[in-house]
Amino acid sequence: MHISLYLCTFATIFLIPTVFAHEDDVHTLKYNADNFSEEVGKKNHFVMFYAPWQVQRLAPTWEQLAEMLNEEDSNIKIAKVDCTTESKVCADEDVTGYPTLKFFKVGYAEGVKFRGTRDLPSLTNFINEQLREVRNRQRRSEAQVDRYQGDRSHDDLKQYVGKMLGTDKEKQGDGEQGDEVSATGSELTGDNFKEGIETGTTFVKFFAPWCGHCKRLSPTWDSLREKFSTKPGVSIVKVDCTIDANKQLCNDEEVEGFPSMFLYKNGVKVSEYSGSRSLDDLYDFVVKHLGHDEL
Repeated sequence: MHISLYLCTFATIFLIPTVFAHEDDVHTLKYNADNFSEEVGKKNHFVMFYAPWQVQRLAPTWEQLAEMLNEEDSNIKIAKVDCTTESKVCADEDVTGYPTLKFFKVGYAEGVKFRGTRDLPSLTNFINEQLREVRNRQRRSEAQVDRYQGDRSHDDLKQYVGKMLGTDKEKQGDGEQGDEVSATGSELTGDNFKEGIETGTTFVKFFAPWCGHCKRLSPTWDSLREKFSTKPGVSIVKVDCTIDANKQLCNDEEVEGFPSMFLYKNGVKVSEYSGSRSLDDLYDFVVKHLGHDEL
């Protein structure tokens, strides 16, 4: 009897705080039977169906994902459903193990199960793939209902068709991006990253276009690049981790969240920036790592 009491006390001491820690998540939305269907129908969702005692390893990563994405201007929400209290919701979603992760697209009846490794890069890559499908579907839908009302000259019709197919816009965008890369070296890829950081001081922002924090940092990062544009040997660049060609690079560089900012000297990573994202603080961080001959 004493042994049973001891085990019970042990479980109370060590298990309950763990469960409470998961319940204290501040960024992840928590749904129940009353609001699940309504909320998921409003916006794209990535939902974790879980039991508190079987999700401790994933919980911090899920909360980090929610902190990045649960912004007002985001087109996706990160949420969770506790299957120990919301059994009907989990049964309706065919949840047979914990945790089960499903992506729900607006306008689709069924969610898509995530079956990959439960780390932040794999989860964000999956989100990007699902959002790309959503964007493609929207474009097809818009193309089907659009009606041409312009002039019927050859040039106008050709421009309209190119616009609807996306070719005209893509060609212009590719040209602009190419000019930017060749002129300032502002964006690196998996193909040229090693060469881009092998000499001098390089401050790299690893980002995802849909990340709210990344969007807010973008104009500051452009200003930072401009401030160092006249200093030889200093480069302020960025890497889009959602592009297929860059996914392995971001994994190799151990990018665990967006944005991640790493400083390299002569090809070697020497520091990760984790301070305020103000222009002055970012500038001071780079200057601190410059040698006297670089100032």
